[in-house]
Amino acid sequence: MTGEHFNSILKLNFKVGICKTENIDRAFNVTKVNYSLWHQRLRYIGKQKFIELKNKQMIYDLDQICNIIPSDDLCEACIKGKQVKLPFNKEKDKSHVKRPLFIIHSDVCGPVSPTAINNKNYFVLFVDEYTHYCMSYTIAHKSDVFLVFKDFVAKSEAHFDLKVVNLYSDNGGEYLSNEMKDYCCEKGITYHLTVPRTPQLNGVSERMVRTITEKARSMIISACMDKIFWGDAVLTATCLINITPTRALKQTKTPYEMWHGKMPQIKYLKIFGSTVFVHNKNSRTKFDDKSWKGILVGYEPNGYKVWDVEREKYAIVRDVIVDELDFIRSRPIAKCEGVNKRNSEDKTDVSDKKSKSVEGQVSENISDKNNVQVETDSAGIQSKSVVDREKSDNNFVADGTIPENFVDIDDDILTFKP
Repeated sequence: MTGEHFNSILKLNFKVGICKTENIDRAFNVTKVNYSLWHQRLRYIGKQKFIELKNKQMIYDLDQICNIIPSDDLCEACIKGKQVKLPFNKEKDKSHVKRPLFIIHSDVCGPVSPTAINNKNYFVLFVDEYTHYCMSYTIAHKSDVFLVFKDFVAKSEAHFDLKVVNLYSDNGGEYLSNEMKDYCCEKGITYHLTVPRTPQLNGVSERMVRTITEKARSMIISACMDKIFWGDAVLTATCLINITPTRALKQTKTPYEMWHGKMPQIKYLKIFGSTVFVHNKNSRTKFDDKSWKGILVGYEPNGYKVWDVEREKYAIVRDVIVDELDFIRSRPIAKCEGVNKRNSEDKTDVSDKKSKSVEGQVSENISDKNNVQVETDSAGIQSKSVVDREKSDNNFVADGTIPENFVDIDDDILTFKP
């Protein structure tokens, strides 16, 4: 420090020496470089673990790290090697949802294998946030989502006299089509799309898909039904979910009651896949059967949905007697097997179909070699028969004639010449 007089004023000059931070850090050994080195030596240990290791004196030579202060600098190696997804809120705030149709969740499941008996490959669902009521549709192609969405919006808005406000869905192309966007703009519906590969943001519909699928699978297994009836099982499972309690609703009401304003009735419920004896209203004569057998595959507003195994089509019926106790034995299994066979043949190649033929029998007591009668099947197609019961690989071609290399050695059996 120095000083001098200036006009009766003492002027002091101070010289302050500034010590560099690097020198201080080096003196006390607390540089970030040292922490970075120990961070790498300890195989990229976390900051909290490093502090715990030092404070609890869990190592012998503690003096090596006692003066090391952890830093919050980002470690690129740790980020690339340890980064995980951010957590999601376990419970959403639904206080802003005050009415039905304010938020609709939607998702598409499929393609489902095998193809359903009505040639459907997907099912799409719509879940209302306020009532948690679910509506499902089976569709053949993803492009049909737009059509069923229009149907859902029309019926829902007519039911409540309210407008759909928000639609939550994933980034599937079926929701991003131009016709879908134009329709939502026209109706004033706001899109809410999830981040790609983040199904948790669409958790309501994703969880509903799992619930419906698991319930439908259990129904098919329990009823010993073929998987081609999965579409009917999905629609029935949706109906049953709507009349059962759910944790999504804090009220002591079912989604059905929240949606329709009345409590559901369960006296009409029957076991899926039960044998149904349907009253035959088309009997022609006095001694015709007064009922026909079918399989219960669902419910309709005014009756039951039954699969007619003889005509291979659905029927909506009311006058029924349902066998729920021994329905597997009383079920017309032969007809169901025919349906399954037809469905499986649709997936085979044409060459495979031609290679299969129905075995027939050669009519007995053939008296003339040049006049052979061959039985035909119910479709009028001539069938092949094994003519040598001991040599099954030599087949007789049923064309109405006997080849020259055949010889009649018995009245009932034809065989090749030796």
